[in-house]
Amino acid sequence: MNNGIPAGQGYALTMSIAGQALPPLSGVSIPAGGFVALPLKVPPAITGVIPSAGVPQGELSVAAGSLVSLYGAGLASTTAQAPTSSAPYQLAGASLTIGAFQAQLFYASPQQINAIIPSYLTPGLYALSLTTSQGNDSINLLIDTAVPTLFALANNAAAAEDAITGDLISSANPATAGEYVSLFGTGLGPTYLSNGLSYAVTTPSVNIGGASANVLFAGRAPGYSGLDQINVQMPAGLPAGSLSVVMSSGNRSSNAVLLAVR
Repeated sequence: MNNGIPAGQGYALTMSIAGQALPPLSGVSIPAGGFVALPLKVPPAITGVIPSAGVPQGELSVAAGSLVSLYGAGLASTTAQAPTSSAPYQLAGASLTIGAFQAQLFYASPQQINAIIPSYLTPGLYALSLTTSQGNDSINLLIDTAVPTLFALANNAAAAEDAITGDLISSANPATAGEYVSLFGTGLGPTYLSNGLSYAVTTPSVNIGGASANVLFAGRAPGYSGLDQINVQMPAGLPAGSLSVVMSSGNRSSNAVLLAVR
């Protein structure tokens, strides 16, 4: 049968079931007068899970108690958001379980879900399962003791502020030697409570422009689930410019972000 498609030319095939569009298929060769059996997955379909702050160095895994982002298609019925301090277990018709435990969701859309990994999970391999009104999907998720990552703003600028004044550190307001700076990330792992603050069991190290910074506090940011705050004192003798910042915990190192220094 000739449908006006030149022989040997590839086209993306789009289908739908009950009015729901499916991801387009490409690279499929159907012989004249023949047929091809295709595996079909109705959304939701998870394509990956990463720490919300960024991609760490080394193997891709996440830490208990950290913020993660799921990507895929048909993950939720609409877009909705909730504060991490009171994130629900169901959002926009989506719910998430890791092993036998439910995860709190603080952002949901058809293409992305942001969630909090339950803090009581021990290191190991878990089945992460997403359920919506359209069906369910699952993916294996590796939980590590600590997977430090740092949040960044535009142009990979570190999400950082003056620890005393709360002013944002930027090219217009660079950090100086001896200044106390708060960095923000996720993935520091287990914490313990002391004087009303949740401290990371393993204190990370922070390297700024090749120099070690003195870490004064590392743990959960007060009032936020999953968000880590790391207070450091800027080392002396750093050159001016946008300097690389890397956080390490155990045998894992974070993504590199840039901090403006004068």
